[in-house]
Amino acid sequence: MKSLSFILTTVLVISAWSQTSVAPSFLNQLETLQNAELVTTPEQDHQPLLDAFAAAKATIYVGIFGISSSKIADGLSAAQKRGVKVTVICDSYCTNNPKRAEIFNRLKTDGVEIYTATTGFSISHWKMFVVDENKAFISTMNFIVRTNQMRDVGIFLTNENIIKEIVAVFKSDVENAKNQTSNTPTLSNPNLVWSPNNSEEKLVQLIRSAQKTIDIWIENIGNQNIHSALKDVAARGVKVRLLTSECGMGMPPASAFKNLQELANEGIKVQVMPFPATADVPYIHAKTINVDDSVQFLGSENFSYNSLVKARELGIIFRDKEIQSRLDTLFEKDWAGSIALPEKAPDTCSPLSVAI
Repeated sequence: MKSLSFILTTVLVISAWSQTSVAPSFLNQLETLQNAELVTTPEQDHQPLLDAFAAAKATIYVGIFGISSSKIADGLSAAQKRGVKVTVICDSYCTNNPKRAEIFNRLKTDGVEIYTATTGFSISHWKMFVVDENKAFISTMNFIVRTNQMRDVGIFLTNENIIKEIVAVFKSDVENAKNQTSNTPTLSNPNLVWSPNNSEEKLVQLIRSAQKTIDIWIENIGNQNIHSALKDVAARGVKVRLLTSECGMGMPPASAFKNLQELANEGIKVQVMPFPATADVPYIHAKTINVDDSVQFLGSENFSYNSLVKARELGIIFRDKEIQSRLDTLFEKDWAGSIALPEKAPDTCSPLSVAI
């Protein structure tokens, strides 16, 4: 009996260790980011993006959910007019109100090769661009007007392998837009997180790799595999903090609060930013995961079933101490301005003072 007891104990210990201590192989293969530059709002506006457009010499490829900023449109049009080939894939959201439709049509009139994204994905929600096929911007931010009310983050980089894969997917999505298909080329880069292809798997593995802490900025949740991973790491003692907005734009408040309360009941510390948003108390539109102050995810992916399984999304996982430190400082600032999750969702709410 002692021998059997020892064997069972050993099996349980090995099983627990395998779930908590073995880093997923892709985390051991992450490239160090080259020439990394962090952009954050509301601290900054779109000027770093405009500067990148102005520096373009040959091409700009844009994959975006929404454009309502005339400054962004002007920057893209100016590049096209001076001989840069500008290609944009924009979700149907870009044309579903008069203001955004006017910008879409103006870009087309100015010679920009602009496509409404394929219906083969539920939405095309990525927020990225590539300049001259040698500089990429991956972010959580749309090209909207109210950047002074939005917590968003993005990162420039120049890694050849990362950019090569982004360009391949972009060119494939141009064909998808023409043919209403949903094809994706072979994906192999360890840093990149793609929906609907590998984001759920990679983010679950990233969460499960945590040993001590996880800090999250997120707009929408609801994916049960993400929920399960967060609950499991909290149960084994990882301190998980999740920061979102009390009044969200992605789903009805009652549904959002049900998801948040589910996590709070399992030991995740959930805080919310009050509404309406201001520069000091911004709307949480960022989508990030900070694991052990060591590994960082940021991207367009929300933690919803639609975002991870049905949409076109792009994110990145990386290690960078300087950028991590800056993100930590901003997270702590937002956390200090947040409130505990109320017991009841607001009946009605307006997250921003002006439409985006």
